[in-house]
Amino acid sequence: ESSNSTLLPPILEIALHFRLGDLQEVKPNAIVVPVDILREVLAQQPNSSVTVFSDSSADKLCFYFSPDIFGKIEIFNNVSTPMVILQCAKSGYFIGTNSKISIWITWLRFLESSSKTFLPKILKFQESEFTDTMTQQTIIWY
Repeated sequence: ESSNSTLLPPILEIALHFRLGDLQEVKPNAIVVPVDILREVLAQQPNSSVTVFSDSSADKLCFYFSPDIFGKIEIFNNVSTPMVILQCAKSGYFIGTNSKISIWITWLRFLESSSKTFLPKILKFQESEFTDTMTQQTIIWY
């Protein structure tokens, strides 16, 4: 007999959503690379696993991460959007990039009272969408 809990994936320690999509061809300078903030989180949590959800393959992502960081991450690029949102919303740490999915994940993390969330400063224009309490308690801008 199986239960619903066996169908849920394990909670990730550090989750990173890194959408490249058409940004590679249209606006290469529009890509926010979270390597520095990931390095800071790993300094605080050195034994944590890092799971990267992306729409791009590992061979494309390797150009955006330094070798010391790239060797510590596990990349998933064939995961459904709802599962990416679920995994990232439940993770211990979430590092988002400049994408709407990162904003949705941040909202869910706030509702779940999750740990710190890291978002690029380029999304700060949408800060008015976040409550003052949410911004002060859960978002660190990089």
